[in-house]
Amino acid sequence: MTLTCALLSSALSSAQALPLSPISGGVLASRAYRAGLLQPIVRPGIPGSDILKCSPTPCALPNVQASGDGAPVNEDPIATNSRNPNQLLTGGNDFSCPNTLGFYASNDGGSTWNHTCLAGSDGEGDPIVGYDLNNVAYAGGVENSSVYLSASTNNGQTWSTPRLVTGPTFGYLADKPWLEIDTQPCQSI
Repeated sequence: MTLTCALLSSALSSAQALPLSPISGGVLASRAYRAGLLQPIVRPGIPGSDILKCSPTPCALPNVQASGDGAPVNEDPIATNSRNPNQLLTGGNDFSCPNTLGFYASNDGGSTWNHTCLAGSDGEGDPIVGYDLNNVAYAGGVENSSVYLSASTNNGQTWSTPRLVTGPTFGYLADKPWLEIDTQPCQSI
């Protein structure tokens, strides 16, 4: 997230505008970065703004499998804590969990992962993950045709009881939820 914010901040500060498109902002930013239109910004005092220090570019980190029990896991979003870039959170339609919603958290930049299953028994998948500015991790997904969300103040070691976010829309299963968390500190104008 920090890198995406830095890239988007770079575009805004240099008066560049991404084209209007049905393609997501993340995909547009990635394409612009690869084309050399956006450059990462290093800001002193902001953790993670100087992470890309490898050569030759593009850099690639070694693959590490978060899920380890051999059961299939798919639809796996990932989030980075903007206050602590060593904290990562991912999830998936995890078939080793009774409700199909499994989550994996790392405190060491992805070298090791701990596994938890979202509480409940009627999960239908579509995991969502994120962090806020208070180092709280959020994980959720579709359960009982509704979207539920849990919070963790210890990076996924334990989770709060899932809370209903929204029920079935127009009488149908709530499908493909998105989680967006404002990670910009409030500023007065």
